[in-house]
Amino acid sequence: MKINNKEYQIPELNFNAMCKLEEMGVNFMDMENKTLSTVRGFLALAMDGDLEMAGNELEQHLVAGGNVEDVVAEIGKAVEASGFFLALKSQ
Repeated sequence: MKINNKEYQIPELNFNAMCKLEEMGVNFMDMENKTLSTVRGFLALAMDGDLEMAGNELEQHLVAGGNVEDVVAEIGKAVEASGFFLALKSQ
């Protein structure tokens, strides 16, 4: 995903990545109710940074005319490509 002319790659969303998000306080299953917090968490994961750093990057992105929907779409693609989520769906 491209934010502020920087390319960030969401890592494979496997079990460990989801645990890391949970450790940051991000509940992926609550994305519909907490979209901004979830997007910030995914960006922190992609940046290998923290929530504060990701929030600052997202704020700059929005101020410059970017939108959250593009980032949400990138997260959706990562979920669709995730073997972890495919395995969860099949249960």
